[in-house]
Amino acid sequence: MAKLKETATIYSAETSAITVVSKQGRTEIPLALRRKYQIGPKAKLRWIDAGKTWIVVPLSRDPIEAARGMLKGKKTSVSTYLAAKREELAREEARFESDR
Repeated sequence: MAKLKETATIYSAETSAITVVSKQGRTEIPLALRRKYQIGPKAKLRWIDAGKTWIVVPLSRDPIEAARGMLKGKKTSVSTYLAAKREELAREEARFESDR
């Protein structure tokens, strides 16, 4: 089994912060991060347990806008349907031309 190389991770003041958890389990999001990600009162955060670390993802206030473009370049049922309709139209037009 290959041995993994250990690497040191360097955190700067811009990419890390230390906060304290209260008795109620609350903590404060640093101001720089709240501003950068536009996190205000009533904002929702998704907490993901990734094994040895947590990932905190701010959720969009507008899920429709957040989803915009997520399927771009992928084959979707709508694009498949439209392609099939284009092929059907081409066959009908060809048949119509041959019937003249």
